[in-house]
Formats: sequence, structure tokens, C-alpha cells
Amino acid sequence: AAVSSEYVLLGGGGGGRARYPLKGRVYLDPKGVWCDAGGPCLIFFHSAFQLITLVAQDKPEAVRTVQAIARAGSGLRLFTRIGADFDVMGRHPYFSDTYWGKGNREIDTTMCSDHLIETLDLCGDHGLKVCLTMGSLSKTDQIEYDFHMLVADLVVDSGHQETVAIAEHRNEPDQTSQYRGDPPKAWELAKRTMQDFKAKVGCVITGGSWGDNDLVLVSADGMDAMDHHANRSPTAEHVRHVHTVWNTYKYNGRSTKGIWRGEDPGPNDPYVENTRPQPHASIGGDMYIGNNDPDYQFADTMVAAFTGQAQCWLNGPAVRQYCPIDSTTWGFTECPELLHTFMPKDVGVWAMQTPNPSWIIAPDGKRFVYAGLTEWGQYPRPPRPIGKRIVVTAAGLLNEGSGPVVLPEGVKSLLIVGEFA
Repeated sequence: AAVSSEYVLLGGGGGGRARYPLKGRVYLDPKGVWCDAGGPCLIFFHSAFQLITLVAQDKPEAVRTVQAIARAGSGLRLFTRIGADFDVMGRHPYFSDTYWGKGNREIDTTMCSDHLIETLDLCGDHGLKVCLTMGSLSKTDQIEYDFHMLVADLVVDSGHQETVAIAEHRNEPDQTSQYRGDPPKAWELAKRTMQDFKAKVGCVITGGSWGDNDLVLVSADGMDAMDHHANRSPTAEHVRHVHTVWNTYKYNGRSTKGIWRGEDPGPNDPYVENTRPQPHASIGGDMYIGNNDPDYQFADTMVAAFTGQAQCWLNGPAVRQYCPIDSTTWGFTECPELLHTFMPKDVGVWAMQTPNPSWIIAPDGKRFVYAGLTEWGQYPRPPRPIGKRIVVTAAGLLNEGSGPVVLPEGVKSLLIVGEFA
């Protein structure tokens, strides 16, 4: 479809369509492999929490945000409500009064109702898919249910069922809802609400929990996918958790649900990280425990992808967006570019059939993918001798050849794609 004339007038005509477009409806096959209309696919979204706010308050910046994401990727994750009603049960008035800027970055039901369709139009015009989520409390379960049904009706009435690929009940339901102290109630509310949402919209629905533990599967009861927000340390520990959740639930046969990584950490750099004692230390450092290291971001992206997980990258500006969304250091463009350039797009199918949890082996038994950190010591120990292969790092293609992989000093993460001898 042509870009709407309104966006051309705002400078949007040169923004182009999604660099790595997803075709038609996004769905999960019976084994939990992520697919679009062309079959198995790689899914890497960018976060844009405040896109509805920008559409309402700063349309040129909204257009620029969508253009930046379209130039880099495939889709985005936005909030339909955020910061609203945080006084419910007396919880954290700090957030609405200070962090969310006394309403300047709060999205309430009225703002969503007035501007969601316009926001989806903007995304659709640029060929981007959307994940919807929420970060607010509700005074009653009925109010919360009615809000989600309102959002569903807006999506359907505007014809954006294909634009909305994924819908979460909320961001981390057992941590951010009015049932923070009673996770089963939060999950049950999410389940019955999102099943009705899916009946209207037809998109993938997710449920989740904070952390790498047995609650991840329990919290996704009745959903299509587990929404996994892993350990947020910008170290090897985070990358290990990315692999562990797949190994625990998918490789070991405990679940056929897909895995959706709704908030994989990117950088705050060059901005100072904002923390609760200093929520306004900078205009762009809102990523909680930011990951400023390209090697760990690269490993995170590739380990998630080669185990068939869909992922959404989050950087500091994407939370409150007081500065351009692509103004941080490494990752915004580099992560999706490296992913789509070098990772086989049907690797999610391989991951469901691989006999080895560390080296993902294709059904033909010959092709393979390895991704990980060098400190794990796996890359020199393939299950069989390696034939032709390429080696990729955060800096790009390292070398192409055959046989054992020998790395220069200082390489912390790598991707190997090749064939066994």
C-alpha cells in the first residue's frame, strides 16, 4: 500500500517500508514455530512504548520513530496504556507523579481510544507489524477486561488484524498488575481476557512472568506463547537464561508453546541510566539495567533466534522517548541486520528436531547453527567434524572456510552457520 499523503506531508514519504517485512498473518504452528504467510520466519521487533503518545502530541516525531524502525526491522511493541491508575491499592504513586512526568508520558484509556487507530495506520503504512501490551493498573477486573475489548474492537473496526501480530495482556502480569501479590489471580485474569481478545482479533496472545523459572509456563496457561523476560544482567548470565528457557520447556518436551521475548535489553549509552533515586538523570537512560555491550547483545539475539524464539529489543529512549529512538549506541540497526543476513530463517523448525541442544542441527542431519559465548567452551567441540562454515561476530562476518573454528583474542560471542563434513 502507498504511504498515506498525511505522512508524506510530515516528511514521511522517504521513510520506506519495513526492511525485513513479515508477510500476512503472524502465527505459531502446532509445534510452536513462529511463521508468517511465507512459512517459518525470524521475528525481531523494536520497542516503542510511547508511540501513541507521540501520535497524540508530536506527530513528526511519531513519523520519524516509525521510519527509523522500518529502516531497521520488521515491527514494534507499543503500550496501549501505561502509567495510568497507578494509585490503585496505593501502589507506587512515584511512577505516575514523577517517573511518567505527571501525565506527559502517561497513556490512559481516552488517549488510546482517540489515537490507537491512527497509530496502527502509521505502522501499517510502513509495513510494520505490531505487538500490543499494557503497563497500568485497573480499579476492577471488569474495567480491565472492557479496556482490552475496546482495543480489540478498534483493531477490528480499522481492519488492522494483520498489522497486530502479537498481543500481551500486560507487561509482566505478576509484577505490574493490581494482583502483584497474588500471581495466580493475575494470570487467570490475563487468560480469560486474552482468549476473548484473540477471538476478535485472531493474533498470537502471550502470557508471562518475570524470570527464568517454572512460573513462565504456568503464567502462560491458555496462551499461544510464553512471554519470557529473563534475568536482566548485561552479562553472560542473561544470555544463559535465554538458552535455558528454551532448553527447559521446548527441547525437553514440556511445552509446544512459542516463546516471545518481550523485553530483551539493549543499551542506555550514551545516556546515564535512570534509576528510582534519580528518575530524570538523563533524557534517554530508561532501560532498566541496560546492556551496552555489543558482544552480549549479539549473543542474546542469536541464541534466541537459533532456538526459535521471537524477540523484541528495548533501549533506553524507547521507554519514555524524550529523545530519538535510534540515538543509542550499538544494536538498533546492527542486531536485526546481522540476524537476517546470517541466520537461516527456518531455524525454528531445526530447533524443534535437533538431537543436540547446543548445536542446532537441521532435519537433513547435515546443516547446523551454533550461537553462544566463547566462555561456554562449546564452539571448539562440535558433535561432528565441521565442513564448510562461516563465523560471524558482533563486528560482522569474521571468516568463511572449513574445519575447526579458531578465533582471535577478544572475541566474546559468535555465530557459526555451516555443514558437517
